[in-house]
Amino acid sequence: RKDESRTTYLFDIRTRNEFEACHLLGARHVVGGQLVQNLDQHVGTLGARIVLSDDDTVRASTTALWLRRMGWKQVAIAPITLDTKLEINEPPIHSPTPSDVQYIAPGELGKRLKEKNIFLIDLSSTCLESTP
Repeated sequence: RKDESRTTYLFDIRTRNEFEACHLLGARHVVGGQLVQNLDQHVGTLGARIVLSDDDTVRASTTALWLRRMGWKQVAIAPITLDTKLEINEPPIHSPTPSDVQYIAPGELGKRLKEKNIFLIDLSSTCLESTP
């Protein structure tokens, strides 16, 4: 992960309860079958390195096999062992927000969309509804 020339994704593919009990530092939770079926929901960089972790490597090996069959060339397994540095009882790690992001109010966004001087790309897979 120290090589910043390419994107690396670290996934803990155990159950949610296993993940919440402890996980590799910086890992994100997703069950292996869901990762294979919905890879585009979890990996946004074509050709990225994917690292899978679990405690017996059986689930990681199976998931890695499927990802390799799907064309992902760099898939690795990071087993969780007694010597592994883990995060314990911590919430999942979320990507930090870049410091150069500029935020605008919803009304301003609507105005700029009408004026066609902004380009909006929605990458979410669900629509969020706001309630008064």
